[in-house]
Amino acid sequence: MVEFREAAFACDREALRSRFMAYAFTNGRAVTKSTLAWWAFYDEAQELFPLDTAFDIEHIYARKRAEVEDALHDHSSLEALGNKSLLEKRINIHASDYRFSHMKKYYKSFVSTRRFRKETKIRGLIGLADELSISPRTRSRPAPR
Repeated sequence: MVEFREAAFACDREALRSRFMAYAFTNGRAVTKSTLAWWAFYDEAQELFPLDTAFDIEHIYARKRAEVEDALHDHSSLEALGNKSLLEKRINIHASDYRFSHMKKYYKSFVSTRRFRKETKIRGLIGLADELSISPRTRSRPAPR
């Protein structure tokens, strides 16, 4: 017979946090994509995708753009989870190394010159595109609530 009891875990919260912060979430690690998928679907309103949907890892501030603009003080922040999201492969091909102001149109709905509708279904990216206006010159962000 199986007994279900509440488990108690002893954990040094600060040690766990420092290990998590030191971990390199590179794109080649399965845990990176898994964590991003968990985060995307943590939003209960996130719709499910067809099983054959292919995803890439999107850098919000693109690596190539960071090289060109050389505006970052800490280049390791490019690989931080906060700079990444899942994005459908069919959209990531088009959004790749542009400025955020240009990539926003790939996150939100627009019709291309060939009359193809391009938009992500990842609610977190749509919300980010709606809320933020980031440019290396202005660095404007929404006011805290």
